[in-house]
Amino acid sequence: MFRMKEGEKIDDMFDRFSKIINDLHALKKTYANKDLVRKILRSLTPEWRSKADAIYESIGVSNVTIDGLRGNLKTYESTVLTPSLDEQKKKGIALKATKETVEVDSSDDDNEFGLVIKKFHKFMKKEFERKGRKHDGPPKCYGCGEIGHIKPRCPKGKSGK
Repeated sequence: MFRMKEGEKIDDMFDRFSKIINDLHALKKTYANKDLVRKILRSLTPEWRSKADAIYESIGVSNVTIDGLRGNLKTYESTVLTPSLDEQKKKGIALKATKETVEVDSSDDDNEFGLVIKKFHKFMKKEFERKGRKHDGPPKCYGCGEIGHIKPRCPKGKSGK
């Protein structure tokens, strides 16, 4: 007799059921859609009983397809059953606290920090010197070599030097 296993997901149960039905179909044994729906609803575990009863009463087994039933049960599983299963798993976790002393060797950290600061100061010094040289007087023309203007504004033009 086909039964849903305890804690089994609805997709896994439908996969097993579909394999059995396909094997029976290969042996020329077929069932009506309403019989398949009825068999699935009867095979559900007790936690699914309320949903199975609701389907029997509201929709009826003759109006439901296998795919429609699967979608309906998956929705129920994801919205109602899965959160309650997650809460049960969360409640089962317990940790024991222990006290440990940890020795921290801060001299290595201090040396690394000092090295980083030293390199940063060296970098900033070079950067400041480089920027300082750029603007240390009036501009020099690279075209004619005179001070006071730049090459694009050179009065001697392209024929300069």
